[in-house]
Amino acid sequence: MPKVSIGIPVRNGERYLAATLDSLLAQTFADFEIVLGDNASNDRTPEIARHYAARDRRVRYWRSPRDLGAVRNHNRVLALATGVYFRWNGYDDLCAPTYLEKCVEVLDADPGAVLCHSRTRIIDGEGAPLRWDAPSGMLVDRTGLVRIERPDPIYARSPDPVARFAEALAATVTCHHALGLVRIGAMRRVGGLGPYRSADRALLVLLSLYGRFAEVPETLFMKREHGRNTRLLSRLGKARWAGTLADLVPGAAKLEEWLRIGRGILDAPLSPAERRACLLLGGSKVARRLRLRHPGRNEAAR
Repeated sequence: MPKVSIGIPVRNGERYLAATLDSLLAQTFADFEIVLGDNASNDRTPEIARHYAARDRRVRYWRSPRDLGAVRNHNRVLALATGVYFRWNGYDDLCAPTYLEKCVEVLDADPGAVLCHSRTRIIDGEGAPLRWDAPSGMLVDRTGLVRIERPDPIYARSPDPVARFAEALAATVTCHHALGLVRIGAMRRVGGLGPYRSADRALLVLLSLYGRFAEVPETLFMKREHGRNTRLLSRLGKARWAGTLADLVPGAAKLEEWLRIGRGILDAPLSPAERRACLLLGGSKVARRLRLRHPGRNEAAR
């Protein structure tokens, strides 16, 4: 059994997959497996994946003959993982050679930490860092088409699960920590990703109930943002990416997210008082969102 499992969900990733695999196979920490989940690719992805699987026994290749949608493919590689720690790695993202070594060291030394990630640099399709655009308050690429918030800073570091939950509700925006190294038992306990596009937010909120989030204070992860990323897709394209219709129905994905968080609170290892506090926090968050979307007559008049 390897110490670490790295799940790479991919569909038609021929442009970047080899570079991503090279960056992972160059890790200074060697006790890992790569689970490549090919979601019915019709480009050179199968050829590239089979080449790497034949070259290095740590690469395991699984291919679906039909398009499962990205969420099911993410959960499929999680189900196939055999390690103690697990992380998803985008087929187009890169890791510095010491990424795994540093994150494993943190989790091994701190049983109270459920997740560890490094600082993140956002790069474009050619590997160049995005620049900060002060007027818009966003990171932008050279074309101006890719615009994204800065990666979330580290949060959920308190020993108190209620405090961590409250921080995760407030601070989870870009969700880069969902690509960190996680204790696989907790990842499976929360159920991986839910059946809608923004499920990584609920995943992080629920993981905060299982332990602290930790960060390696070095930039060892490069997240690639380019034209095929989901943030640039239409509503229909995002629904197809997720493999669900929830994103086509106004409010359906958000309702599913809050139901998932509510069920996760009930299932988490909390005391009755902690569970009540988290349910109240979640309920008040939902109520505030409803008030903002559907203001009463007096609020609307203002």
